[in-house]
Parts: sequence; structure tokens; C-alpha cells
Amino acid sequence: MTEFIQLADQWEILGPIGDTPGMSTVLEVARGEERAVVKKIEKLTGGNRDLLATDLENCRNIVPILEVGENANELLLRMPKAETSLNQRLNEVGLFSEVDTVAVLTDIATALQDMGNAVVHRDIKPQNILFYNGAWCLTDFGIARYAEQATQTVTYKFHGSQPWLAPERWRLETATIKSDVYSLGVVAYQLVTGELPFSGPDFSDQHRNQKPPSPAGASPLLRTLILEMLAKSPAARPAPSKILERLKPISSPTSSNAVSLLQKLTGEAAEKKAAADAAAATAQTKAEQRNELSTSAIHMADEFIGPIVEQLSTLPSTKKIENSNEIRIYFENAQLAITKPKISSWPESQPFDVVCAASISVERTDVQNRWAGRAHSLWYCDAQSPGEYHWFETAFHNLRNSRRLEPYDRLPSDYDAQLAVQRVIHTEQVAVPFTALVSEAVEQFVEKWLLRFAQSIEGTLSQPGCLPEGNVQGSYRN
Repeated sequence: MTEFIQLADQWEILGPIGDTPGMSTVLEVARGEERAVVKKIEKLTGGNRDLLATDLENCRNIVPILEVGENANELLLRMPKAETSLNQRLNEVGLFSEVDTVAVLTDIATALQDMGNAVVHRDIKPQNILFYNGAWCLTDFGIARYAEQATQTVTYKFHGSQPWLAPERWRLETATIKSDVYSLGVVAYQLVTGELPFSGPDFSDQHRNQKPPSPAGASPLLRTLILEMLAKSPAARPAPSKILERLKPISSPTSSNAVSLLQKLTGEAAEKKAAADAAAATAQTKAEQRNELSTSAIHMADEFIGPIVEQLSTLPSTKKIENSNEIRIYFENAQLAITKPKISSWPESQPFDVVCAASISVERTDVQNRWAGRAHSLWYCDAQSPGEYHWFETAFHNLRNSRRLEPYDRLPSDYDAQLAVQRVIHTEQVAVPFTALVSEAVEQFVEKWLLRFAQSIEGTLSQPGCLPEGNVQGSYRN
């Protein structure tokens, strides 16, 4: 049975065509002898259909949208039928010659140059590059913006386009023409190697932080250009006009030994810069992640610090002194002190990671030359399972020297503390098993330190008979 699509005129549906990417269905249609393509786009609440028909009449190498219609659930875009897609051609040939690669890049860079900064495609990939009217042309303008506006989430930004998505898009930053340049760099890499620079599955980490492998088989000039298009920073990527300038000498190889050597050296420099960019991006990502972790840690510390301070502050005759660094609560000659959470330095070579640190202590302030109390460290770290961060309570002691407060707290930045958690022979030792302050452990922590303060007040807080207290082995990774 013959099916039709109704636009301004009625078109007969001949059948599906092309790569059928993403959220659309592509159909070949006919009206008499005329052939065309209709792309069916799911209607999205909040999406502005005007974005689908951006005026690009003065831009070269763009597949035009001839007509926009709709039915109950879909928007219908009629476009001229192209000969093939770059994706189909790539599947047929495996990889492109350098001459053919330069031809594709020249055509698409011309389109990007004509677009200027006013229009950003957002979804450049081989499926959206079609051979039409003797040139490689961009299609599907507006579809990504239409979906992004409707969803206001990251869902579509990654939908079907993860291998080509620029680092800034994964950071949810605004797409620019330089984002399109990056995506075109991924396409160029595919053409000369037959492979993607990053194969997943964690495309976010790879695009944001990892150095792309050198595009084997490309000449030095083309290799340098591709690596610069894949720069992590948008500012480091060449503008479309510069891409066109740099493609011209690639099409005309030089016979000069000196120039060939210079081209080789610039290629090597580009690879070194790509490695440096990846290292810098990784460092930036880690810094951002640690800032997020530290913010969470400071908020979570209120779960076990807040109840102690609240309980003691309501008691008559207690005195509380608080500043930006610590809280001290006094009753007669007894003191409970809490240092507030701070971001900590901790070597990456350690067996686990520490993000923040605080401490808690009770002591008799009238005792000077003998044991007066104890202090524990509070570390926000992944002491037991990699990447699983909690607040942990622990403490330390020294095999040679006793202290007025023992066991005692240590900052993660203290070298002795770093040695104490390693598998080395050292006088500094972990004295209290690492205990995660989660669930009922929080209530036990609060009750324990309130009791210790009460015992300190009445003079019954006892010095540990031996250290460590309990089995510290296996309570942390080392």
C-alpha cells in the first residue's frame, strides 16, 4: 500500500534512507519525477521550531531545508536528496586518502567560515556531512539547538554524538564555532586513521583529559592541524579561516628538504603540546572534583560536629569560644576542642586519598606535666574503598615518646602521619582503627565524645592501658 506525507504538496514515501541518526527518521520521498528527503523530528515541549530552519542562504556547503511542516507528533523537514553521507563513504572505503581528507575538510571549513560566530552546528559528525551538488555539505542545522532548548538538560547534548563532543560541551559550557572545529577534528582523525581518537566508554573523561593518539599515516602538516583542532582549550584551536589557509600547502607537497624537516618538527611540537594540554586539563578536572568533594565534606561534618556543640552549648555554666578555625567549649578545668574542616594536602603516592581534615579533643587544662586527655583526627578520605569518601575517625601514637595528649591527632600534611599509614617500619603508628562516621557510627561518635568530656570534668577520664586501641590492621588501605 502506498503511503504519503502531506506538506504543502503530497509526497509519496519510497522508504527509509541514510544513517537514521539520533532522534529522527529519514525518508526518501517522490512527487512525480522529483526526489527529496523528509526528516521526521519528534516534537519536544518547549522547542522552538524556528531553530530548525536557520537562514543560511548565503553560506556555502550547507544542505538547505526547503520546507518545514508538521503532523500531530512530529516536525517534517524536506531537503534535497544527497548522493551519500560521509559516514556511508567511510564505511565503504575504511579510510580516506590525504587528498580526499583535505577535500572534505576544505568543504566543511568553508561552511563554518561562512557561518561565522552567529550560528553553531553543535552536532558535526560523519552522519551529518552529505555529498551534495559536488561538495561535502553540512546538514541537520538547528536540530541540536531545538532539542537542547526543549530539554534544558545534558541528555541530548550527549545523545548519539559522544565520540565527537568537544571538552567544553561535557563541562556544560556554551557551544561556539570552536566546538564545531573540535568535532571536525574528530572527523578528520577518523578519515586519516579509520578510527576515532577516543573509543569510550568514558567519553567525558577522554575528551576532557586524555591526549589523543597521534593520527598515524597523516603527513606532518595534516597531523599538526588535526592535533590543534583537538586541543582541549577552545582558544588553542584554529579558526575556520586558518584551517583553510593551512589546508592549501597540504594539497601541494613540497620537495624542499629543509621545509620537510620544519614540517616534521612542527608536527612533533604539536604532539608535545597535545600531551601538555591533556595534563593541564586532567589537573583542572581533579581540582574541580576536589573542590566538590571538599564542599560536600564540610557540609557533612555538621552531622557529627553539630550535635556535640549543640548539646554542650545548652548546658549551664559552659563557655563556648568560636572563631573561623575552631570551637572550644569549657567547663571548669575541662575543655573540648574541635578544629573545623579544612582542605588538606596529601601526596598522590599514598595508598588512599585525603581531601579534608578536622580534629576533636578533650583534656584537663589544669594538668601540665602528665597525661591530660586525648585528641583524634577526622579525615575525609577513601581509606577503605577507592573513590568511596567518608569522614573517618582515627588517631596516632609514638612508640618512643609519650605526650600530654595521647592518642593524638595528626594533619594529613604531617610527614609522620603519612609514614604511619604506609607499610614501613616507623615509630609513628596508627593508634585507633579508621572508623567511617556513617549511620549508627555517627550517634556512637557523639555519645562517646560527650561522655569523655563529662569524664574529663569529673576527673575520671582514663589513660589508655595500651595502644593501639583495637585492631588497626585492615581498617585502612595500605
